[in-house]
Amino acid sequence: MNGSLAVWCDTTPRQVSGLEPRLDLHFNMWLDLPGTDSDVLDVGILFKEARQIEQLNLFLPALISREAIIDLSDVLHHDQTLSAVFNSMLSVGTDRIIEGQINRRFEVRDSKDKISFFVVCLDLQSDLDVEQLQGNEGTIIRFTKNMFLGINEVGGTHYVRFRIKLREDLRTLFRNASNPHDRMFLSGFHSTDVIEFRVNERRNFGDFLRKIKMEFPKIEAIHYFLVRDISTELVQSHADFRKMRRLEPKLWDSYLRELGTSAPEKWIIYHWKEGGTPGANVEDFIALTFFTKPRYHLLTYLTVIVLLGAAGSALQAYWTLLVKSAANLKEDSIWIPISLIVLVIMSIGTGYLISAVNWQALKSKTKRFCSFSEK
Repeated sequence: MNGSLAVWCDTTPRQVSGLEPRLDLHFNMWLDLPGTDSDVLDVGILFKEARQIEQLNLFLPALISREAIIDLSDVLHHDQTLSAVFNSMLSVGTDRIIEGQINRRFEVRDSKDKISFFVVCLDLQSDLDVEQLQGNEGTIIRFTKNMFLGINEVGGTHYVRFRIKLREDLRTLFRNASNPHDRMFLSGFHSTDVIEFRVNERRNFGDFLRKIKMEFPKIEAIHYFLVRDISTELVQSHADFRKMRRLEPKLWDSYLRELGTSAPEKWIIYHWKEGGTPGANVEDFIALTFFTKPRYHLLTYLTVIVLLGAAGSALQAYWTLLVKSAANLKEDSIWIPISLIVLVIMSIGTGYLISAVNWQALKSKTKRFCSFSEK
């Protein structure tokens, strides 16, 4: 990841002690989605205290278009989905519509039928402003004053959740894949994915963020969920995850349909958490993980093997023909040294190719061995 996400806010001129902005951050990274051209980052923000916030800013070190952002409030308007996302028994309550506000919100009630928080249904035109910075440094997604007017009118805890589609070059924003150099000579191999995720890592801020005055809210907890296909294997991480579980059928059906997939039991979710105690303040967050996944390309493997076999047979046939021709030619014939030179060049080239492949394979295996030894 080239840089870090950043979360900061613009506050009202009049500051009141005890009303400093407080929030929790939820990040869900969905990788390996079948039949799609993008990875997905779902972002959830739980506003616990927002009365002094005028704008909240989320920076991503990549160019994000407005069309890549989707409101997920309709996805959450389902009891089972709410319970799955928040890992608690929750249910959808009544809608609240504020006079003079375009968007609405709905209640989320706990197991005792008390209001736990409100989910804000975002109006992507009036509640969000998207600014792409010059020099391709990144994008700022701003939650505008209009949204906070509605939040503070109702009062209490509010939650927003939206999706960022990571298409094309954005797929490398958080991940970097590598394959063994000798994969064409293997019928199967393991590719390695490095997934890196940072929030408010100030030393990784670019020039733009370093120049502006930033007021950071009190982040009480950061939850990072990494969801991958069950065929991938976590081999190393920066720290132990808090939980690992397989997605439960029925609970996640509605959510997965929005992602264009199904079969929750084929997905594994890894959960890292920082903070979580009342009054805590998470200054920054980093998560680094290494995954391997089996790959198979029998057709390429068989093609290479056939070509090598054909090259060997051709070399042997050429050598036999050369020996027979030399026996019938005069000693001073110019074709004998020329043929010998061609034969030597072909032999050296073939030997060099095989040696290079074996050397790359040895380096790849040694690197993997050292990595696991250090772990």
